[in-house]
Amino acid sequence: PTRRRLLVAAALWLTVLGGWWWSRGDDAARPRGDDRPTRRAQLPQAARQQLDALRRLPGLAWRGGGTVDLDVPAGMLRVAGHVQDRKGGGVAEVEVVFAGDAGEASVVTDASGAYALAVSAGDYRVFVRSDDVISVGAGEADRLPGLPDAMVSGVPDVALATRLAIAADRDHVDLQVEPAGRVRGRVIDRQGRPIAGAVVRAMSGGPRPVLGTDVGESDGDGQFELRVPAGLYALDATHDRYAGTTERAELMVEAKQVASAELTLVGGCILTGRVVARGGQPAGDGAIERHWGHGAVTDQARFAPAGRIESDGSFRWVTTEEEEVTLRAWPWKSPPSPAKTFACREGARFDNIVFELGSMAPDVDGTIRNADGSPAAFAFIDLGALSEGGIGQQERADADGRWNVYNMPAGEYEVTVSTEDGGIVTRTIQVPARGVDLTLSGSGSIEGTAVGVEGSLTARLTGCAHRGRGRTELVEVRGGRFRIDRVSACEQTVFFEAGGRRVHQYVEVAAGQVARVELDLTPLREKTVVGVVLAGDGTPVAGAAVGAISDDGEGETEYVSTDSRGRFELRTTGSTVVANLDGAFGATRLGAADVDREEVTIHLEREHFDDIDQPSEPDEVIE
Repeated sequence: PTRRRLLVAAALWLTVLGGWWWSRGDDAARPRGDDRPTRRAQLPQAARQQLDALRRLPGLAWRGGGTVDLDVPAGMLRVAGHVQDRKGGGVAEVEVVFAGDAGEASVVTDASGAYALAVSAGDYRVFVRSDDVISVGAGEADRLPGLPDAMVSGVPDVALATRLAIAADRDHVDLQVEPAGRVRGRVIDRQGRPIAGAVVRAMSGGPRPVLGTDVGESDGDGQFELRVPAGLYALDATHDRYAGTTERAELMVEAKQVASAELTLVGGCILTGRVVARGGQPAGDGAIERHWGHGAVTDQARFAPAGRIESDGSFRWVTTEEEEVTLRAWPWKSPPSPAKTFACREGARFDNIVFELGSMAPDVDGTIRNADGSPAAFAFIDLGALSEGGIGQQERADADGRWNVYNMPAGEYEVTVSTEDGGIVTRTIQVPARGVDLTLSGSGSIEGTAVGVEGSLTARLTGCAHRGRGRTELVEVRGGRFRIDRVSACEQTVFFEAGGRRVHQYVEVAAGQVARVELDLTPLREKTVVGVVLAGDGTPVAGAAVGAISDDGEGETEYVSTDSRGRFELRTTGSTVVANLDGAFGATRLGAADVDREEVTIHLEREHFDDIDQPSEPDEVIE
């Protein structure tokens, strides 16, 4: 069955709901004190070797029965909680890491998944280290395309980790982890010989592993392994002697399963060199742009970013295509270089290329500041054309918030700037323009009530504007109330999660004001759904992939296949069951009755999720 199509379609449907990437299972968490399952994850070897040393840390007492006691030194604060899987079960013997300005503090969970450690007051990024489960986060989309980088292979990206502010002792700081899916494979050349030292990357539109395990390097036998959350991935690879793969491999990675891949690298066409300013000094980082189509090289609209310039002005650009390519260099805060054309073919190498930047005055200049008047250092500026003949542009401010834009056709443009917690500003300008001074909207707060949760919840703020970077924060809940500060002032979608339940709300945050929300995070009841998948002519469909999604942005990535009679059975808290086979789709909504078991029929006769059957009386209800 074409399971990938099912999951892609389900993801698109969830995107309309505003939260497909947040979908990581709908299993209801059980109240603390119930007989929750506890799974034992395998520690990385390095962490396992440190386990005894961690247990001997001053003031840390490990006791049987799942209890962690901690004698807190003077001036320190106690933080305690559990590491949980998506069913609410504790995860034993994994390393919990609190990364702050002063470094890292870490401890290993006990047999029940509980942990406790002492830290100083401050802001932290928190995540888990383990071979079997992973912490994930939503990263900002890359503004410039680039090759896989060995320097980030297995290196934690703490910017992806959940934020946590500690100002007092905290309990119930529960961390959610995902079961890791693995990609194992081999990198070879056209003759089938293994390639060592190839850098392999798995890419998706969903969350990424905090530990950087979506990038890896092949060993002497060409073997590699990546660990990622479940989802649809594209693989690419690079090597100093090879341009890349002729085709990008796509594969579905399932939780707790191993997906296999074989990547063939080819020589292709490799261009290397440097970018210099007038006078020969190295330029900064930025874009290598390619001219697309057959128009004149002077047509600015036909250039688009196709690679990266490093901070020292060097670049490496590759292609497996055999044709003429026209490139130019365009670093941030600089004018572009003149374009150069290269005849690319298999095995072609162009070394010591020098792109020298042009000399021209900016068409737009100005400053960008935070609401308090401080410079918005290194903020990104997006310009969208509002009049005919204009081009889209992106730029980056310097450390003092100054920004310039070069090579812009005259006309009307919309300028947008947003930052993680500084807000947004949008202005319409007429190019050329001088002294465009922008001030971000600032930040406010979100206060709310949360039914069904006590201790903490996770909030993911999507940020302002379509390219804004959001953040994920672990928020304290006391007496059913919570507060989030330093929230960018704008309308944004916020995803809230606790105990396996996820909901989302659209929140309008005003600068210096408090927006209020009401949440119901009561765990959903899980039910058994049994049913049959039928073709358009009413015959049973064997081998169809069946899964479930829900109205509030929750979804299940796990699926089942129909048997020879078209029958299936699954456990879910979702509200809609979807099925797919070879491009034919079907879906039906579940009833709202509080029952343990429901039987449904799904007809494969739609190609989209535009019309989903409304809930009807189930074929069979068993109390």
